[in-house]
Amino acid sequence: MIIWPQGKQLSIKFDPFFRLEEDSDCKYDYLLVYSGISPDFPELLRSCGVVAPTDIVVNSDSNAVLVKFETDADNVVGCDVDGDVTCYGFKINFVTVDGMLYFVNYCLHFCRLY
Repeated sequence: MIIWPQGKQLSIKFDPFFRLEEDSDCKYDYLLVYSGISPDFPELLRSCGVVAPTDIVVNSDSNAVLVKFETDADNVVGCDVDGDVTCYGFKINFVTVDGMLYFVNYCLHFCRLY
């Protein structure tokens, strides 16, 4: 969960490295962003495959979003970034639109399945 000051907007930026299992319905490996603190809130984003989602700006009344990564672990293989084995994962970062970091920890997440 990411929380920021009331009245601010949150920018979620996706690194071009985005490789999750491809599926037209994103049922197996996917990244979800909800517009509040739980899955009871509407989805802002559901993404899978190998194309990074478009960066999003969140105007949430709750000043919080839930980011959830789900995997069925089918693509659990050795990952050698410089070798022949495909790496799966994603990298995202969060910042308020005014550029201020209000979080206790700046979040730069890199997730690899291996």
